[in-house]
Amino acid sequence: MTSYSAMPVKGIDVSQFNGTIDWSKTSAFSFAGIRVGYGNVKDTKFDTNWKQAKNRLERMPYWYGDYYSHRNANMGITDAQWGVKQAQNCYAWLKDDFGEIPMMLDMEASTYGGKITFLNAGRVTAVYRAMMTEYDRLTGRRCGIYCSLGFIPLLGSWFRDRDLWIAWYNRNISVEYVIKSARDKGWKGPIRIWQYASDGDFDEDGIGEGKEYGMEANTLDLNAYLGTVQDWSSWLGTTPPIVTPPAEDPVVPEAPEFGWKKEITVATVNAASGLNVRSKPTTTEYNVVGWVANGSQVEVLEQAKYGNDIWARVGQKQWCAIVYNGIRYLV
Repeated sequence: MTSYSAMPVKGIDVSQFNGTIDWSKTSAFSFAGIRVGYGNVKDTKFDTNWKQAKNRLERMPYWYGDYYSHRNANMGITDAQWGVKQAQNCYAWLKDDFGEIPMMLDMEASTYGGKITFLNAGRVTAVYRAMMTEYDRLTGRRCGIYCSLGFIPLLGSWFRDRDLWIAWYNRNISVEYVIKSARDKGWKGPIRIWQYASDGDFDEDGIGEGKEYGMEANTLDLNAYLGTVQDWSSWLGTTPPIVTPPAEDPVVPEAPEFGWKKEITVATVNAASGLNVRSKPTTTEYNVVGWVANGSQVEVLEQAKYGNDIWARVGQKQWCAIVYNGIRYLV
């Protein structure tokens, strides 16, 4: 098991779904990914988060890549034009302060945009490529990519030499194994950051500590820089606060103990009236952000258990109940 608390350079990533953040409580971390927006929409907490995190943590802007709205809304523009428009939005909202870490483009499937496969990856990546090209041109900075291990094969060689922020929620694998796996999938560029977990469990006691670190909920995305402290300082040109790692070299397993044979589980909605999609794995507040019809298939990217209820993360800040009040809704 890889201990998150022992990681030398730790970080978080946040958006409006984390609510109002008390940034004075985030000193256990060195950096923060802060969502700027998506499509034509600015994250409602971006301006506040960007300002209040400054001089507390190294800030990494990230942009959720909207690969579908221009088609669904009949905007009458091409995939490439939609990518350029998103780059212009991101630039406009950042241009007075680009942050300390290069911008990352979040590439992942959305419940609203549909599954991304080899059949439609050409159109999806046309949006991404146009956005990255335009953002690089506008800012003079080279942006990186956030995606899961399973998403890498969908990207052509044009993308694979950039900085990578990899999402892989598995405490049973080592840093070395994460890097090796990304290389095996074809990644050529620097593998910078590992999104390690989304449950906020900082000390591996089975309980999320998000509230202790200034969030409104105990769930919190936890990240770690994958290079050495010296690499980190060189990348930023600064020296972040660090925690001294243990002296022992990490053990590299031949294969992870969990989730190796199948990277993403596909489940079917088994609810006559369909199933709500929520921004958090809870029903204690009104947080419905979408809906999937009975019989639809969803990709289960992560599971979380709260009491007797089991939840599935099916997208960015998108959760569906697997089992709720003893009734199974995903099979």
